[in-house]
Amino acid sequence: MTAITKESLADRIIRLENAKALLGGLSMQEEYQLDAYRLLLERLPLEPVGYLMRTKYGAVVYSMSPTVPDMEMIGPCYGERT
Repeated sequence: MTAITKESLADRIIRLENAKALLGGLSMQEEYQLDAYRLLLERLPLEPVGYLMRTKYGAVVYSMSPTVPDMEMIGPCYGERT
């Protein structure tokens, strides 16, 4: 099964929008696909951009990796990657 990512959905949306502009319209199926892709893109959860970790001494630090030796993950931090 192919993984659906925000990037792949955005790419499909752009392709359909470009085809619509170039051809002056889309088939009914393509219009439904475009609407479905837009809805799905809005509802995909944000991806973790980092993680809060606790050191063995109790300090809380930020990490880009969910696994760091000698640290416990507290939880993910969500947001848009820039």
